[in-house]
Amino acid sequence: MTTERVGPDPACQPDDNQPPLRTHQEAREQGMLVVAAGELDMSTAPELNEQLDAALQAVVAPASLILDLRSVTFLGSIGLALLIEYTQRGAEQATPLRVVADHRPVLRGIEATGLTEALNIYPDLDQACRASDG
Repeated sequence: MTTERVGPDPACQPDDNQPPLRTHQEAREQGMLVVAAGELDMSTAPELNEQLDAALQAVVAPASLILDLRSVTFLGSIGLALLIEYTQRGAEQATPLRVVADHRPVLRGIEATGLTEALNIYPDLDQACRASDG
């Protein structure tokens, strides 16, 4: 009997041609949506910061700033700092930050630092768009 070693699915492996963090934003009826995918760390945080800053400037209160982190594979401490910063900045202009997160790589840091109570977290985009918090 021959045992074949089964490794990780190549489709799930990082693509060396992709940047470590990919972001985009779009206007929605409920506000501005920023989507991030990949690793959020010290080297990639400036990209997300630029996207969030531009989105916050574009949104008109009481609409929301919605940050979709469902495709983020790593959330470092700088990412947590950005969540706090944009929660505070949004509150100053009556534009709540709504964070869409549904998996351990993102939720672990939020829960471990006790930020669950400070952030508006939703498991999917639909719930974040329908929310009436703020």
